[in-house]
Amino acid sequence: MREIESRDVVEMLDETFANVLDEINARQSQTRLSVALAVLFGIAGFLVGTKLGGAAPALGVGAVVPGMLIGKWFDSYRRVSVLYYDLEKDAEAAYGRLVGAFETLTGCAGKWHVAAGGKIEELTAWKRNAGATMLVDDLPLNFHPAAVRASAGFTPYGAG
Repeated sequence: MREIESRDVVEMLDETFANVLDEINARQSQTRLSVALAVLFGIAGFLVGTKLGGAAPALGVGAVVPGMLIGKWFDSYRRVSVLYYDLEKDAEAAYGRLVGAFETLTGCAGKWHVAAGGKIEELTAWKRNAGATMLVDDLPLNFHPAAVRASAGFTPYGAG
């Protein structure tokens, strides 16, 4: 089989974009406030519940959820970078078609990363693989929203 070259987007570095990538990486390396505030609110709720009486565990668990939601709201501003695009008309039309294709792709039930592929040339391999003419080495692929937002109406997706 012939290997198909594929790299992570983070490894695609152009010297003109070094500052932007450094900012994105710096924002992503910050502590998640959703976790920190959930733990802090949980401990505070437990301590308050202990002082009030027998409802300490229930108050502590109940205080975790607001802490997580408040922290998630803060993270949505602190840990996300926004990129603004100013595209020409033809580039904007092509980008719109790309966005439509990705939206269709994210709605699919199954997605795969094809790491390698090759034609079957031997009769025994062809028989062993039920008459297939090509073999591929594929891995399941999960899209998750990336830490970058774009002004052009499309949420970039990290893959992996």
